[in-house]
Amino acid sequence: IFASIRIPDIAYVVMVVVSLLAMFHTYDSISGERERGTLGLILSNPISRGTFLLGKWVGRYLALLIPLGLGFVIVLLQAHMSPYIDFKAEDWIRIALFCGVTFLYISLWCSLGIFLSAKTRSTSASLLALFIIWTIVVITLPRMGMPIARAFVRAPSRSEMETERDKISRERADNYWERRARGLPGFDVQESAVAVTGAEQLEQDYMRKHAYLAAVAGHISRISPAAVYLYASTNIVGTGIEDNHKFLDTALRYISDMRFGMPPTGAGRQKEVEFFSVRLTDSLMNSKIDLILLVFTNILLFMCAYLFFLRSDVK
Repeated sequence: IFASIRIPDIAYVVMVVVSLLAMFHTYDSISGERERGTLGLILSNPISRGTFLLGKWVGRYLALLIPLGLGFVIVLLQAHMSPYIDFKAEDWIRIALFCGVTFLYISLWCSLGIFLSAKTRSTSASLLALFIIWTIVVITLPRMGMPIARAFVRAPSRSEMETERDKISRERADNYWERRARGLPGFDVQESAVAVTGAEQLEQDYMRKHAYLAAVAGHISRISPAAVYLYASTNIVGTGIEDNHKFLDTALRYISDMRFGMPPTGAGRQKEVEFFSVRLTDSLMNSKIDLILLVFTNILLFMCAYLFFLRSDVK
């Protein structure tokens, strides 16, 4: 069970818990009024259906947005007052963009809940339909990307890569003892460099294939709005896939320099690894498609809710 659940960070809480709350807030927004017989009474007054639907959406959305926004503010104030955390201007921009993406994701679920509530005749039917969709969209589809991608993309496992590295190490060790048996120095500098380079190329090839596998899995998972939100939010805050690849590349280059004798600094210590995260403009470009998908899905669901509500019977 624990292997299938991600670490509950803020993105995971919003993706799973807040979307579930949005579902319970909106499943009876129209169908509940119809069941209680108050829908016809309300619409008998001089109020348009569009205004009624928009009021329902705004009310349910603010009921979720206000407590969540207050929680964000409290946590940010606590972090800002901490002596161990120093927010720069770019960090505040990333936080603001993350909040915007989060509010966009919540509005998507509000639009979906109102759409199904307008389409169904009873609250039980709308709740059941919403729960089925939530299970598929949030729980199932984001985890289906990698198994489907593995069926089309061949990437070696970590154990296969380690087996190849062990083979290179054994050949290097056999070469060492063979040279010692002939009375020669244990390691030839050129042969040793070739062996180390071969091991590093093996590691880089492994990372390259798995990066491509992750990219394919990400494209497949984007059929789920939950996965779209996760990719957009992590890219914006600087913890996305591109940032991970950049960090691993930096670490591999540093290890390579250390193996070939990186010159020490003036104080006699080895140079520290330097990692520069992806720039904010690049993060926005990486999340551009995800943001467009979130906006388009929001508009589509609300328009569907509006059209179905216009044609639905009030009884």
